[in-house]
Amino acid sequence: MEVLRVTSLTKHYGSKRHPVRGCEDVTFCVERGQVCGILGLNGAGKSTVLRVIGGLIHPSSGEVYACHCSLSRYPVGYRRHIGVLHEQNPLYADMTVEQHILFVARIFQLADGEARTAEMIELFQLQSVAHRRVRNLSKGYKQRVGLAQALVHRPKLLVLDEPLSGLDIVYLKEFHKEIVAQNNNLAVVFSTHAVQEIEALCDVFVLLHAGHVLFSGNRAQIAAHIVREFPEKKQTVALHLETGTFIAFVFEQYMQWQSAQDAACYAV
Repeated sequence: MEVLRVTSLTKHYGSKRHPVRGCEDVTFCVERGQVCGILGLNGAGKSTVLRVIGGLIHPSSGEVYACHCSLSRYPVGYRRHIGVLHEQNPLYADMTVEQHILFVARIFQLADGEARTAEMIELFQLQSVAHRRVRNLSKGYKQRVGLAQALVHRPKLLVLDEPLSGLDIVYLKEFHKEIVAQNNNLAVVFSTHAVQEIEALCDVFVLLHAGHVLFSGNRAQIAAHIVREFPEKKQTVALHLETGTFIAFVFEQYMQWQSAQDAACYAV
C-alpha cells in the first residue's frame, strides 16, 4: 500500500520576479512499512521537501498525498495521517512530559488519550522523566518526547527532519523495530547528511542536488541506473552492494562530482 506520494513538487521562495528555488519537480513514493532516507548536501532541498510533506509550508506547484489524501485539497484529513518531528523540535517547555503527550492526544480527540499517552511513555522509555518539565530534559530526551507526540495519534507516516541530531543510531535502530511492530507498518521518511549511519535503516533513498532528484528508489534500482550510465563501475557497485556500503559509495561519488563542478566554476 502506498502511504506517501510526492508528485512534481516545486517550492520557490521570494518574489515571482526573483524566485529562489527550494526544490524543483521532486517525485517519489513510499510504501507501507518502508523507511525512506532523503539525502543531500546542505542546501540540496532536503528540509524544503520535508517541510512541505510535514504541512509546514505550501508548495508552489505539485502535490503531496498521504494515504491518497491530498495535502492541498484536504489539509485537515492529510495531517491526521502524518506525524511530524522537525529538527527544531518545538515543545511546550513548561509542561511535563506526560502533560505534553496527553495534550497532543487531546488535540487529535483520541478517545483513549490517557492510555495512549501511557503507551508512548513506555515505548520511548520516558518513565523516569514523565513528571519532569520539558525545559529540564536533555536534548536526547526532548527528541524522544518529540517522537512520542508525533506518534500518539497513530499516524500512517512519520516525517523526521534530521532526527540523528539528538538520537544515537543504536537507539534509532531499536526505535524503528518497535514502532513498526506497534504502529501497523508505519512508513517513515527522514532527511539527513549522515549517510554512513543510516544506510542499514532505509529501504528506499532519494538523493537531492540543488533541489532536483538525482537518484531515487531502492538499492537495486539505483545500482541499475548507475551501471547503465557508467558500465565501468559495475564491479565496484556489486562490491559495495555486497558489503552494505553502497549508498555511502553513491554519496561519495556525488560529492566528488560536486567538487569537480565547483572547481570548474571557480576556474572560469
